[in-house]
Amino acid sequence: MGGGGHEAGLLSAILGPARCHKVMRCDSDLDSTGGIVLYTGMMLYMFKALGTICDEYFVPAIEVIVERIQISPDVAGATLMAAGSSAPEFFTSLLATFVFQDAGGVGTIIGSAIFNILVIVGMTGFVACKDQALAIWWYPLLRDTVFYLLSIGELLIFIQDDKMEWWEGLLMLLTYICYCLYMKINPMVVDRLQDMKRGKVRDLECAAGEAPASPTKPSEEVTEPPPAENANADPPQSTAETGDGPLKPPALDNTVSKPGEETEKDEQEAKSCGCRDPLSVFLAYTMPSAERFPWTLFTLSILCIGIATFLMMDSTARIGQLLMVPPLVMGLIPLAAGTSIPDALASIAVAKNGEGDMAVANALGSNVFDILVGLGVPWMLKGIFSGEPVQLPSGSFEVLKWDVILLVGALVVFVGALALNRWRLTRPIGGVLIAAYFVFVIYQLLAVYAFKTKELGGQ
Repeated sequence: MGGGGHEAGLLSAILGPARCHKVMRCDSDLDSTGGIVLYTGMMLYMFKALGTICDEYFVPAIEVIVERIQISPDVAGATLMAAGSSAPEFFTSLLATFVFQDAGGVGTIIGSAIFNILVIVGMTGFVACKDQALAIWWYPLLRDTVFYLLSIGELLIFIQDDKMEWWEGLLMLLTYICYCLYMKINPMVVDRLQDMKRGKVRDLECAAGEAPASPTKPSEEVTEPPPAENANADPPQSTAETGDGPLKPPALDNTVSKPGEETEKDEQEAKSCGCRDPLSVFLAYTMPSAERFPWTLFTLSILCIGIATFLMMDSTARIGQLLMVPPLVMGLIPLAAGTSIPDALASIAVAKNGEGDMAVANALGSNVFDILVGLGVPWMLKGIFSGEPVQLPSGSFEVLKWDVILLVGALVVFVGALALNRWRLTRPIGGVLIAAYFVFVIYQLLAVYAFKTKELGGQ
């Protein structure tokens, strides 16, 4: 583990590189004393800033754009809405590839995938299943699991030589395009599965000598609820069921707010209350309306996300240098958790409304986007512009393969547990997943400080 500083960072330009010889033993007095408190505060504030920008400005702008250019809801959910949900991870990977040139980007993507499976799904089960189990429809879960395993397989194959060719990044992008094309026919698959289920229910009722139930009102004796039990679970009406759109906390009343109304409400609150977050007040006064200027808001949101991501990565890298933790591990734990917290809160909120399909499918769908687009596109662009393969730190494959194996293992255990439990997410399952994440964090820390197996060449 090296203690050299990131020359590309803003903090390095202002304070000088962080040259540390041991943990918290650096040439700079600020780095050796209370500097880590300053950097941690900066990192946490950027986590909050990213959540605010994405939820209140970027996603509403995308929703209006999708409505105006009339993209199919399922394709929009797999493309633009997925970009809104995974924007922090994508920009982290982009900056790690072009600016910081370290393993923080791939670490963030892999770590975010682990966080989504273990923490988001675990918290969904632990918090939302307090009174009763959440019924999970098997189809969207298995659908996204197949594409997710495919994306993980491609990643492992491509990075086994610790470098990425531009055409390998292109193949990852093409795989995601295939995923989007499948989402285009997804409503037809869902309708077919619904028809098969209704026919099975009618056959069982006829065999029992009962009157067939109405197709729109399934028998209460069927333990597995139909996939279109509510509007949010029907792919033609909602992108969230497909697992690719960002989840939004449900409204407290029965009214549906239009994109931009939350922003206008924030503007009114900002004018009437002087105790709000200064950044939120600044954005409320300066960002345009999503309804009136969606493309302008979209562009400004991307700019703000880029700035916040840069400052987040800069402060995180500085913390890693002070603690002698390589960028890969900083990406696997703090960056991954910080960029995924907004999705976690939204998943818990919708799960409390009984929409377990939406919460669980979103976790897997976001992972598919993160790996195939979040890693594939930056690597493809870097290879095309530079004319050379993207070089990962020496030993990246040997280090990452064990994290990926743990990820696949957690996914298999989770899906298997749901299948054995008749596709119901319960509080014990959620608790086990959360506990598994803490074990993963402890394993990463032991690998850095005790076993020293996370050292990469050039870092």
